[in-house]
Amino acid sequence: MKLQVSRMQTLMRRGEPVETLETVTAELREGLNNAYRQLRELLTTFRLQINDAGLVQELKDTAEEFSRRGEFKVHLHVDALAFQLCASEQIHILQITREALSNCLRHAHAQNVWLQLRQDGETVRLSVEDDGRGFSGTVDQREHHGLNIMDERARSLRGQLQIISRTPQGTRVQLEFHPEFLERQTEGSVA
Repeated sequence: MKLQVSRMQTLMRRGEPVETLETVTAELREGLNNAYRQLRELLTTFRLQINDAGLVQELKDTAEEFSRRGEFKVHLHVDALAFQLCASEQIHILQITREALSNCLRHAHAQNVWLQLRQDGETVRLSVEDDGRGFSGTVDQREHHGLNIMDERARSLRGQLQIISRTPQGTRVQLEFHPEFLERQTEGSVA
C-alpha cells in the first residue's frame, strides 16, 4: 500500500488522468480491505486458546462457527487419538483448520466442507476438503499470507502440508505430522 501511495503521488504530480488515479485508488481500497480482514483474523488467532473441553470441542465449535458464517455445511469427523497432543500442537491444528475454513469461506464457493482429524499409526492427519471451485496453485503469495502461515505452522510441527485439487472438484488441505512426544521417544531410543 505504501508503494501504491507513492505511485499515486507520482501520478498526481504528472497530472495523470482521473481514470488512472481512480484505478490506483481502487487498488488501495482493496488492499486496505484485505489488510483489515487479515488483522481481524490475526486478532482472533491471538485470542484463541484451547479450553478445558479440549481440541475436539474446539474443532466442533469451529465447524459450527464456519457453517453459520458460510454458505456451506462443515461435516466433522474426529478419531479418538491414542495419545495426548501438547498445547502448541493443538493450537497449530486449530489455526490451520481456521485458516483452511476461512479460505473456503472467501474463495471456494463450496456447499460442503469435510473436516477430519485422524490418527494413522504414529501420524496425525488433519484434512479439510471442499466441493468448491478448486485451487489452481497459481496464487499471488502477496495476497495469500494465510497459505504461508499454514505452511510455517506445519513446519513448526515438523510436518507436511499439502494443498491439492480434489476430484471431481474442490480443494484438499492436508497436514500430517508426528506428535512431539513420539519424536522425543524415537530420538531417545536411537541414542
